[in-house]
Amino acid sequence: MRAGDFVKVHLWLEGEEAFIDIRLAEVRRVHGHWIAVEVIQVSPNDRMRLKRFIDAPAAMHIKEPALIDHLLIRA
Repeated sequence: MRAGDFVKVHLWLEGEEAFIDIRLAEVRRVHGHWIAVEVIQVSPNDRMRLKRFIDAPAAMHIKEPALIDHLLIRA
């Protein structure tokens, strides 16, 4: 996998049984076990679930605002 590749992502969130289905994302950067992607297509329901996870109090220790369309994923 390398920058510019298009991928489909199944993202499991802590405390949730069902994964978030990101139907289309573009790989922006790969570094070790980390992959930065730009989300292109995700269902409205999964987008809301992802937003709730990012806005959760446990995620609020990050100083910068989170962007739902730009994710850094540990693979």
